[in-house]
Amino acid sequence: MKLIMVIIYRMSVYKSNTKYKIKGYREECPISYKNKLLSLGLLPGKVLEIKRKALFGGPCQVSVRNADISIRIKELNLLELEEIN
Repeated sequence: MKLIMVIIYRMSVYKSNTKYKIKGYREECPISYKNKLLSLGLLPGKVLEIKRKALFGGPCQVSVRNADISIRIKELNLLELEEIN
């Protein structure tokens, strides 16, 4: 039986112009908020690219499914992400 480790990143270690695979949502993510993120296209298994990070903890520009969206750091931290090399 193989054990797959999922690295849970925090915004401080995310890098601009880096791709991540969405593994799922953290347990503390409320179901109503999870539905909001799903409607934005942040689906498990999809690739998310962080294009830019705003200074002083502002929102990030991310690209997912050929769409660019702006997302707050606290929302991004509700996702379980795995870096893609």
